Amino acid sequence: MSSFKVPCPSCEAQVLIKNPNLIGSKVECPKCKYRFKVEAPAEEPAKDAGKADAKDAKPADAAKKDKKEKKDKKEKKAKSGKGQNKKLVGIGLAVGAVALLGIGGYVMFGGDDTPKPASNTSRPSNPSTASTQNPGGETENPGGETEKKDADGKKKDNTPPPTPPAKRSDKETTNLLPGKTVAVYRFDLGRIAPTPLGGMLFDAATKDLVKASMGFEFGDIESYFHCSVGEKERAPVGVIRLKTPFHEKQLTARVAGAGPAKAVGGKSLIPVTSNPLLSAAGNALAARTVLADVYTTPPPPPAKPLAYAVCVYDTQHVLVGEAAALENHLTGLNKDGYPEFQTVVQKEEAPPPAPTTPAPAGTSDMPPPPPPPAPVQTDAKKGFTTNPTYLSLEPKLRLVVLTMNTDPHGDPLLVQAEKFNDAAYPRKDVRKEYAPVADALDPVLSRTDYVGSNVLSFTPRQVIGNVRFFAKSDSDARTAALEKLAPTFRDALPLLSLLLDTYIDFRNHADPNYVPPAVGGIPGGEGSPMGTPYPMGTPYPMGVPPRGALMGSAGGPPMIGGLTPMIGPIGPMFPGGRSGEGGQYPGMPMPGAPMPGAPMPGVPTDANPPASHVALRLVDDAVAVRVELNWPDETYARLLGPRLLGYVNQLKGKAAVYSGTETWHALGRAVKQYTTERKEFPAGTVPVARATDQDNRIGVPYPPAQRASFFVELLPALGRAGLRQSIDPSQGWLADRNAAQAGSWVPELLVTYYPQSAWRATSPLAPDFTFGGTNFVAVAGVGHDAPRFDPKKPADAKRVGITGYDWGSKVDEVSDGPANTIYLLQTPPGSPRPWAAGGGATVVGLDSVNPMAAFKHKRPDGKEGTYAVMGDGTIRWLPADIDAKTMLGMVTRAGGEQLPNLDEVAPRVEPANGKSELKADAVATQPSAPPAPQRVEPMPTGGTTTPTTSPAVAPAPRERTDAPAKKE
Repeated sequence: MSSFKVPCPSCEAQVLIKNPNLIGSKVECPKCKYRFKVEAPAEEPAKDAGKADAKDAKPADAAKKDKKEKKDKKEKKAKSGKGQNKKLVGIGLAVGAVALLGIGGYVMFGGDDTPKPASNTSRPSNPSTASTQNPGGETENPGGETEKKDADGKKKDNTPPPTPPAKRSDKETTNLLPGKTVAVYRFDLGRIAPTPLGGMLFDAATKDLVKASMGFEFGDIESYFHCSVGEKERAPVGVIRLKTPFHEKQLTARVAGAGPAKAVGGKSLIPVTSNPLLSAAGNALAARTVLADVYTTPPPPPAKPLAYAVCVYDTQHVLVGEAAALENHLTGLNKDGYPEFQTVVQKEEAPPPAPTTPAPAGTSDMPPPPPPPAPVQTDAKKGFTTNPTYLSLEPKLRLVVLTMNTDPHGDPLLVQAEKFNDAAYPRKDVRKEYAPVADALDPVLSRTDYVGSNVLSFTPRQVIGNVRFFAKSDSDARTAALEKLAPTFRDALPLLSLLLDTYIDFRNHADPNYVPPAVGGIPGGEGSPMGTPYPMGTPYPMGVPPRGALMGSAGGPPMIGGLTPMIGPIGPMFPGGRSGEGGQYPGMPMPGAPMPGAPMPGVPTDANPPASHVALRLVDDAVAVRVELNWPDETYARLLGPRLLGYVNQLKGKAAVYSGTETWHALGRAVKQYTTERKEFPAGTVPVARATDQDNRIGVPYPPAQRASFFVELLPALGRAGLRQSIDPSQGWLADRNAAQAGSWVPELLVTYYPQSAWRATSPLAPDFTFGGTNFVAVAGVGHDAPRFDPKKPADAKRVGITGYDWGSKVDEVSDGPANTIYLLQTPPGSPRPWAAGGGATVVGLDSVNPMAAFKHKRPDGKEGTYAVMGDGTIRWLPADIDAKTMLGMVTRAGGEQLPNLDEVAPRVEPANGKSELKADAVATQPSAPPAPQRVEPMPTGGTTTPTTSPAVAPAPRERTDAPAKKE
């Protein structure tokens, strides 16, 4: 044997050994430079065997040749001495041990039952690696790596074996709800997602929020139960049911913002400090948030922010919610892992239901009442049932849930059951557009103990659902149905028919004298043929004209105040998109595209939708209302789709604000990105240029209040390119679709700790409509008329800021330094400012005497002042007692003022860990030294001065930015 190759234990490269005398010595791998001991190669007839096979050599000849080579090798090794023979003995023993361990491992741990062909080659064995081999086939080599081999000594994949699948949960989800629940909302997310509502709610941003907060995908969720716990507290607690099981440790490790866990009730309770999903869902689904826009003064938030927690209950259930309520819930779990049941399941077979008489004709539109309970009860203090679901709920609330879960049309998309609380749903102080609805519901709700509702179907052409008012007594139910609801429906349905462009029949089954119309009777009545709601020669029912006879183009209502009915009291119509996901929410059309559900060109539409009806019925002590509405395709595209999108967008906007994912720093990043790319700041308003203006206005420009604001141009930098694409600012912010887009909420422009009323805005140009608000404005300079200044005039040049109504600034025109010049200031709550509106809503000048007066607000920690976004995108906190001259000097772009060290008088606010900081607990700034008297003139009377602590301190030049930033 003249030469041979051995594998490097580190990189497994084949190293050529030219001199056999190197066996037992250390050599260096030319590839990885690892030094290792050369071992004698195993008997390896690879080359000779290949040649023999090629020449059809006989096995006997090959065996003789092998024996001869072995003899020669022994003779050569004998010359090296006895020490070398001892090494070879060790090598042989090691090889034998490896073989035995391999065979033992194969027998113990199993192998492939399929016969394998015998191998005529073997991998060279290395005693130094073989000596540490374990029964699992893993070998520790000198390089510190683990090499896996199978029973035949072949190399295995180093990846760990797959984790066995988690076991499915054996728990009934509905029996895990807290015992003190007063309201239950069940969402079948899998069935809601394909509906228009699901497309609007569950967009890419929502799915990313779920993934980032909980670790699993949105598509992994099967259903979600949202509960309000406690009569007064109404604390949010949710139960998430997953489609497939996950390992509990895997779920626990992925919860965002998780703190140290503690054992409660045999489960692990994990407090979370900054989980965006829990904060968003806990606040956005609260009644005070959902109904905030109904009231003139929205309900107040909790006295202190809620603390949230998570419990990975088992492989398919995750409990989330307010920490104290969730801890109390887990404390009450019994040895079976369930809370105390308030309803007992009968173990014996239930008696057969009592025979029922056939329902009268035309009454199939309401779900049948649940069967009566069995007469036997095992616990006198608890309810009794044969249905083993929702057992932890109070029996009456449980009955409401089961009633709303049952319907001949199938399982509902969503179910609501609630113990009604007047304090949670006041009917006073509602806005004027909702006053008629509140007045109609008040006499019904005042007689109601429980309320239940469901949605069975929702498509661009139809909605089917039920509402039940469980009255305090049978007489209250009759009064509410016959004297209150029936007259309301008779008056309201003709107007609703006109609005929806389809006839809606009222079926008053609560009236004992009501006789359902026969076939061929009143159009749209029970039994009338579908597709013929208005037979020839039939007068309009209840005075409602047929479709096509309505006012306005395409059967639509007339114009109102110059705005189309695409916007209304509900608020904004179209959500804003985010870049990176197509820039659009699902369901939001691009400019010129039809609304979701609108008729497409060349696609036939349903010209005569099925008849619609509202049915009223008394079922024991409950008032049941069944709603089945069908409408033409254009009704959804013209009216329903935009309004639904608007409401959903408001809800999602609130959720985004509550999630705390954005704050001042997001706005600052947008400013920096915009100026970096364009080397300029946008003008405060976008000029309006309509095709007919030359004839109508003779070149006179539109006033700033009718133009779109500069925030429209910042939208792409805020990650909302889709919203920007849906707006044509050259048409003005209230023109056609622009007004609908103006209703969108932009969370980056809203302050988390402000009341909800500060997040929406109105305008005197459209007093009946609600728009998305902004809590920030651009500063045009010194003086209330600063937005109208002309920077080219010498008298205005040193008083202007970065932007005005008709001008912006190039970055190099801000000679005082963008880092030292204020671009945006935070405004206090209470002033309605639509973010899309130009003029004084979004661009202002500072009062020359008391510049802080219009911006001072109180933070949650009690400190007063305001936040400023500087021209370079950095954030500063301006305390309320900042020197007026200093603040005025900070807003001019080329004033040349000498300012003190801004990091002392207006400290920078740094994001925590490079991310947007959500809290407003900046370090208190001490009263700073004012500029030396000889450098800064005294402030005029009425201004706010800062106490002098060191008059000898000289101010820093305006351009100075090298001082270390003070974190807040």
